Amino acid sequence: MRAAALALALAACGQPAPFTIDTNPVAIDLSAGPLAIDAEVGEFGRFHAVLDTATPVTLIDSTEVGRRLVTVDLKDGAATRARFTLVSAVLAPVTDVGEGTPVPIGGVIGADVLSRIAFRIDPNLGQALLYPAIAGTNAAHEDACDAVFPVSVSGGGQYALGNETVLYQPTRIALPACVGDAADVGTGPSGKDALFVVATGIGPTVLGRGAWKRITGASDADIDALPKTTLYLGGAGGVSVAQGTLPDLALAAREADDRGPCLELYLSRLLAQAASCPQAVSDAYSMSCDCVSQSPTCSAGAAVELRRTVDVVILDDTHPLLQSIRNELRPAFAEVDGLLGMKTLASFLADVDYPGGRVILRCASANCKQRAHINGDNRDRARELSALGCFR
Repeated sequence: MRAAALALALAACGQPAPFTIDTNPVAIDLSAGPLAIDAEVGEFGRFHAVLDTATPVTLIDSTEVGRRLVTVDLKDGAATRARFTLVSAVLAPVTDVGEGTPVPIGGVIGADVLSRIAFRIDPNLGQALLYPAIAGTNAAHEDACDAVFPVSVSGGGQYALGNETVLYQPTRIALPACVGDAADVGTGPSGKDALFVVATGIGPTVLGRGAWKRITGASDADIDALPKTTLYLGGAGGVSVAQGTLPDLALAAREADDRGPCLELYLSRLLAQAASCPQAVSDAYSMSCDCVSQSPTCSAGAAVELRRTVDVVILDDTHPLLQSIRNELRPAFAEVDGLLGMKTLASFLADVDYPGGRVILRCASANCKQRAHINGDNRDRARELSALGCFR
């Protein structure tokens, strides 16, 4: 197995190697919704595992409850594609995942492991690629029309495991979103702002009941009348959830603190169409842009747009999953509206680059459009990206 350069360097220094990687593709399973792969862990053997960016610790199914220092191998058939050493895994009962008809799993490979590396999810080929980090600068990816989302992992905290208090590190990735946008630069910004935590270990995108009401205008009675399904999250039993659809969904990286994702998306469209922004528009929406001087500065964050309906499930705000994530991310984020599940993420070729502090998205499905970050250091950047075909 070809070892990652970082692992070799640490081994040469006499330190335990945190991981080794074979950069050949590894088969993934999206049939149940979540991102699943085969794993092998010492005495626990080989099992079907979920890779979940929204679970901060690694879990292994066991009747014993406790912690164990283990080595985790990610498998592709007989080949080991990645080996993670010194993993402090939590032993606890792990059951089923999925929506409607559950699929049994033997564990969850959490963000404590995944955050050591970068990985690419290719839904069309049904494979993932694992790397020490994603190559290329942000500017190089933007020249290739990629949507680069700078992220800072958030959260962290502690939980009780028997008589022991266990600390876990910040690993949550949150992405701003705009729902119900009119996609017309002539009408001004529209839609509802939202915030999702990236959750590769959950199939459907999940919205809290309050967020669904705010975004759609629905009442509690409207939600109660929706069709129901059962969502399985790996614990004992499932939870009843309502099923709904959003008319569209756009993810928009925040470029300025005073702009929400819907305004960010509007500005990106405006710059792409006009290669500049009218000062009156900037002033009207407080965009913090200089649009008229000899050296104008107006930047817009990267975005990806799904111009189609997006299936979601609606979870009560009192559910411990939403409550714990919201509590963990305050005050860095005022509110988290839900979880961006794998069924939505499968619309993209996605690079989750923990070492690089970024998520890189490219469209991998129909009715999808990606928008590169527009750096406003000069008025020519939007024209350059347009000439490269980045706004078609």
